Amino acid sequence: MRRWWVVAVWLPALAWGQETPEALRARMQARAAADAVPLAPLERKVAEGLAKGVPVEVIGRVVDGLHERLKAASAACTGWQRREACTLAGADALQVGLPAGALHLLADAEVGDEEERLQALFAVSDLHERGVPAETGMALVAQVRGRGPGAAAQMALAVAADIQAGQLPAEAAQAALAHGPPDREGHYNAHKPVKVDGANNGNGNGNGNGNGNGNGNGNGNGNGKPKP
Repeated sequence: MRRWWVVAVWLPALAWGQETPEALRARMQARAAADAVPLAPLERKVAEGLAKGVPVEVIGRVVDGLHERLKAASAACTGWQRREACTLAGADALQVGLPAGALHLLADAEVGDEEERLQALFAVSDLHERGVPAETGMALVAQVRGRGPGAAAQMALAVAADIQAGQLPAEAAQAALAHGPPDREGHYNAHKPVKVDGANNGNGNGNGNGNGNGNGNGNGNGNGKPKP
């Protein structure tokens, strides 16, 4: 009796380890149809793995993980006319670690059209992958909500530039949040170039005391000459 129990336990494992590409595809297609998730990304993942020579059992685990992310994202995108686009973006967001609750809030947002909401999801996902907390990313896209589909991407690019320049992700995002939405050129208040008054362009006579630096009453930029 005990011997048959051991065989019964190990047979599924052996069968799984020997799954063929055809069997994997059949199982994948059946699950996708049952859960109403897009099949194309799953098929691409299988084809990519087979082309690289990855063992079928490893491909199966990867595809199963992708299936679960697609299923969760699809549930968050209920009611969308472009549900598949939302589902794919949501699955990518979950893959980089965006919490499922954040995904639901972004997908359920009623402000703006679907394209604007989709771009907001892309922006929060990108910032989260760079290390920005989900809550901060969502607050940033909320600032630009209603400004059109390009506003969220513009905001994300501005924060990403600060991160690439050496700022910590959380600090860069909090600074952007404090400065308010970027202007049409993508600048936050703190990033806008300072315009210098034409009267201070360094054309003074340099009435300094002979130091030649133009630090006298003219406030020149060094073009002045000291008086003898």
